[in-house]
Amino acid sequence: SCLMGNPPFSAGVPGFTGRMCFNSPKNYQLGWYEDAVQTVTPSSRYDGALKGIVNYELGTTPQDPVIIKIEVQRGVPGIAYEGDLYLGFNHAVAF
Repeated sequence: SCLMGNPPFSAGVPGFTGRMCFNSPKNYQLGWYEDAVQTVTPSSRYDGALKGIVNYELGTTPQDPVIIKIEVQRGVPGIAYEGDLYLGFNHAVAF
């Protein structure tokens, strides 16, 4: 499989294959899979599938999302977290 992000400590790590995975927030920030993003707001919901990036089909619209962006409502008393959440599915399947 792979390690998340950029592992500078990878040399000598048992089982390290030399491959990297980016996490869902980074994939969203980089604009990857932008045609396979589902956004959920506090007033909406999503009932459907979520697929891994290995199943992403470039140029195919519509398709099941690779990233689900959950917009967090700002300014809610008692909730300190102010960032959005990103959901993705990583599975150990070869491209």
